[in-house]
Amino acid sequence: MFITEQEVHVACFEILKEGRFPTHSSIRKTLGDRGSNSTISKYLTSWRERLDGNYDNPAFSDVPKSLKNPIDNFWQSAINVARERLENDLGQLSAENSTIKAELRVKAQKNEELEKSISELKENNQRLTDNNSHLVNTTNKLQEEIDNLTNENRELIAIHNQLQDRNISLNEQIESLELRVNTSEDEIRNQNHHAQEVLQQTACLLRRLSDQKIDISEISYVESSE
Repeated sequence: MFITEQEVHVACFEILKEGRFPTHSSIRKTLGDRGSNSTISKYLTSWRERLDGNYDNPAFSDVPKSLKNPIDNFWQSAINVARERLENDLGQLSAENSTIKAELRVKAQKNEELEKSISELKENNQRLTDNNSHLVNTTNKLQEEIDNLTNENRELIAIHNQLQDRNISLNEQIESLELRVNTSEDEIRNQNHHAQEVLQQTACLLRRLSDQKIDISEISYVESSE
């Protein structure tokens, strides 16, 4: 909303009368939240220029000349008080600014330390990433070796099964041979036994022959037995 220079100047004197130094926000509040920053800034500057040149307060334009000097003195006193407060405020602001600067320096130092820590963490993270990649490659190679060994193990199991089947077959053949051997041994023992008997009979006959006590029937018996 449009505002005039006189409205701004009157607002400045009213604010100054309250013991405060006019600012953009205080002027806008006094004017009922009217006026742009650029307009208020322009009129505030003109108010300060005219104030330094003993400019009469437009709020008291209708005051008789006989009262203007006391009023001017009053306003000058008010201005001086406002300036003293402003200087005090500026001193406090300067001290606060120094404190803030010191805090900013501390924060800047902490920020540098944090950036350094972040940089170190990034480097560590990169190393861990590289190590992880190496571990992944190593794991893949080991997995390939495991797969190869698994395949070889399957082949060995198949060969083992084949050998086991052949072993079973060989055992069966061995058992069959052992049975045949046992049968042959029995036959050999029987033949040996029979041969022993024949030998004994032959020896007996030979002894008789040597003593010339054998007859024809006994010789025939020995021949038939053979």
